[in-house]
Amino acid sequence: MARKSDKDYLREGKLALVLGGGAPTLTLMAGALLALDELGVEFDVISTSGAGMLVGLLYAAPKHGDRRAALRATVNLGVHDDIYRHFPINYKVFYKPGPLAEMWFKTFMPWLQQFPQETSEQRLFRDLLHLWCATVSPSSMTADSLGMCAPAPWLEDVVDFDALRSLEADFFINAWNIRERRMRVFEKDEITPQHFRAALAFPLIYPPFELDGDWYIEGSAMDTLNLKGLLRYDEAYDRAYPALIRAELAKRWPEIKRYDVELRDDPKARAEAIEELVDEAEWAAHEASLKARVQRGGGGAALQEAAASFASVDEAEMRKIPAVAAALDYEGKATGEVNAISKIVVFDVLGTDRLVRKPRNLYDAWVLQMIVPLVSISNENIKAFERDYDYEPGHELKYLHRLRFDDQISHEDWVNVLDWSYSNLETLFNAGYRAGKQFYAEHDWLRARSAARAR
Repeated sequence: MARKSDKDYLREGKLALVLGGGAPTLTLMAGALLALDELGVEFDVISTSGAGMLVGLLYAAPKHGDRRAALRATVNLGVHDDIYRHFPINYKVFYKPGPLAEMWFKTFMPWLQQFPQETSEQRLFRDLLHLWCATVSPSSMTADSLGMCAPAPWLEDVVDFDALRSLEADFFINAWNIRERRMRVFEKDEITPQHFRAALAFPLIYPPFELDGDWYIEGSAMDTLNLKGLLRYDEAYDRAYPALIRAELAKRWPEIKRYDVELRDDPKARAEAIEELVDEAEWAAHEASLKARVQRGGGGAALQEAAASFASVDEAEMRKIPAVAAALDYEGKATGEVNAISKIVVFDVLGTDRLVRKPRNLYDAWVLQMIVPLVSISNENIKAFERDYDYEPGHELKYLHRLRFDDQISHEDWVNVLDWSYSNLETLFNAGYRAGKQFYAEHDWLRARSAARAR
């Protein structure tokens, strides 16, 4: 579809959200997402990877249906500071592996959840009980184990996967297939708890996860942002658009021919009349392509009907009119564009070199050795996408917009950013919330889109 710079396109085009890896910083994403949700921002496509999968699922399909409460509750993943300063391990997120440990978790968790955690004293008491339960839990880990932790035994308690399938927006996660040596992107209709666990299997922390006879590791270990999910969404559009633009032009062909003959003595009026009809056809095909979204081969009723419609006209005759020929040829020229999405918001958690620092101790060094490579991968992924698909900075139609958190975190807090303490997760949540508000205030197109949808 020919690119347009009018505000209708910016309001009506699909808005995508990208949530990447970086587990300890997930409350940054949760806070920013809460802020945008409160401001009325709605996303049409959500592409997630690593820790961003959990944030995205809490937003898209929270267990009890309240996305805002689910996002706020992410701070409770943190360990009370009075415990964490002596034992800096998040035993509330990472559990011992093995069938006996799983039985132990299912036994104590319902009992533990009855204790409140509204005040600091309540959180301390509850986290001490949690620590006791985690300490006495049995474990099957040995020197031959492939990972240290059980794959997210708490997942079904916080995410409603049935609700995910009925979500209006498209939703993607990614996982690396070890045998095929390629990234697999899963969409909402096929995502189950097992797909999530396969996509969360970060090496050493979790063992590779078996899914449908293949072994997987966490997608963000290879692609921290899952921008491929967005490209997959766009490829589906590209499969539908050629047939649909032909059908829309065929519908208008009798009128186009009439203008071509009747206005031959007035070239300017003739060109304007035909351009208007072609423009209508392009937008109709664009809308139909967004709805068709044929993801797996074949065609479907809409495309079969479109093919039959186009078969009734002579393409060679249509191509004699330059505007029509240009519309027919455009898709072949546009393989380097993202047609189905007008704007992409990336929560840029890992794309800052402030995460690269001197470690405080051996445990901190272990955490950094996982995060530092992801910082480089994240930056390279964004640069590659901008180079291959995006417009120049400042262009009205630029796709990718990074929601940055750097300025919302104080210099003193950066050294703690990768901690799992309650105070750090709360600090990051509030920083993310401020960053979300600031991002909304700085982008006219986002406010215009939200206002248009509210009407």
